[in-house]
Amino acid sequence: MADEREIRLRRMHTLREQGINPYPNRVQRTHTISEVLEHFDEWQGPEGSFTLTGRIRLMREMGKVAFFKIEDGTGSIQVYFRINDVGEEAYRALKLLDIGDFIQVTGFLFLT
Repeated sequence: MADEREIRLRRMHTLREQGINPYPNRVQRTHTISEVLEHFDEWQGPEGSFTLTGRIRLMREMGKVAFFKIEDGTGSIQVYFRINDVGEEAYRALKLLDIGDFIQVTGFLFLT
């Protein structure tokens, strides 16, 4: 247990050093996950932008892309990160996150 705590504390300090507040006072969610899933067909495409919040339930990294599954109490959705889209610094910050962490993501809807 102590090792896990130390790892989490180190990750938290690293995020802060990168200018990322690991415990923001407020988040800017535009929709719930169930809302975007309900309207997926009409809202998908790069024209729309949505901000979702949720708890990380699954993380997979494959080279220059990563997939997270997040849930918010209304549903769950897969989130796709590509280093070319988010940038190297943000992509490195993803590696400091853990299953169970809460995150806020902004992007558009598409099928993988």
